[in-house]
Amino acid sequence: MPTTSISDKNVFDTPARIEGVVNGIYKSLKSASLYGGRYLLYQDVRGEDFINVTANSYTAYESWNNSYSSGSNDINNLWSAAYTTINGANILIAALSPGTEVIGTELSKAYIAEAKFLRAVSYFSLVTVFAQPYNKDQGPRRDYLYACRPRWTETTMIWPAVRLHRCTNRS
Repeated sequence: MPTTSISDKNVFDTPARIEGVVNGIYKSLKSASLYGGRYLLYQDVRGEDFINVTANSYTAYESWNNSYSSGSNDINNLWSAAYTTINGANILIAALSPGTEVIGTELSKAYIAEAKFLRAVSYFSLVTVFAQPYNKDQGPRRDYLYACRPRWTETTMIWPAVRLHRCTNRS
């Protein structure tokens, strides 16, 4: 009788199971909501050469209109598919990072590299859909770009007014 489920405690016990985990990461990246179709469609309809002549308000309408909402099935499915891929990559990286004798060091490094690449592709996809445009509000401001750069005087170092909460090295 074939095995229908595997415990998380022994999923990395054989080379075939480890390869299955890697293939599962690729499968989640190729899902219909991500690189299997929808993500590519969302990017196409956002282009300046796309015109919605049929007033189709169902397929990728929110991408075309740039009016995403938290209740959008398209967006929720894309988000879920991307983070399923990211989660699978993180699990594989964590399991193989200490090293494993099951598949050897070289293959382990190769699988980790693939997982990191697939995770990066997923993050890139999320950024292209959800990030704000670079030139929003007339582009970046100089005081934001250099908020954490110190200004030296002869006697002491003076920090400029900081507008970013990310800047923590002010001592």
